[in-house]
Amino acid sequence: MISFIVPGEPVLFAGSGSKDEFRVPPPRKRAYQAEISIIASNAMGGEPPLAGPIEVTIRAEYVIPKSWPEKKKEVAVWKTTKRDADKIIRLCLEAMTKIVFADDAQVVSLSLKKVYGPHARLFVSARELSRGDCTLAAMLWIRRQT
Repeated sequence: MISFIVPGEPVLFAGSGSKDEFRVPPPRKRAYQAEISIIASNAMGGEPPLAGPIEVTIRAEYVIPKSWPEKKKEVAVWKTTKRDADKIIRLCLEAMTKIVFADDAQVVSLSLKKVYGPHARLFVSARELSRGDCTLAAMLWIRRQT
């Protein structure tokens, strides 16, 4: 299993524009993605990318805005506003490809939580799944058979 923390609020993945146009990612996004890649590479410690099926877990932590009233701050847990979950996932998977795993198609289980916390950061972990991890897959298969 590999785990690492990326400081700072996630910088969103740039879209590709229309089907005939390619939009180059902004420099800030490229720099953040490069930072994720470097931190992931350091966490891998020179080991080759994981082979086989991969489970990725991401927790995007955001700082509670200072402008919020105290009552709102006290109950803040889940971040339900901008920074779309799918874009955070795409940013992380692109940055980890060829470092943590050879191809993001290997990712068969994925979880992302957007929460408020003391610091803006990403907690990322990835692990190679084994045959023993197939309990959920077996449950789904049984359900499909009935």
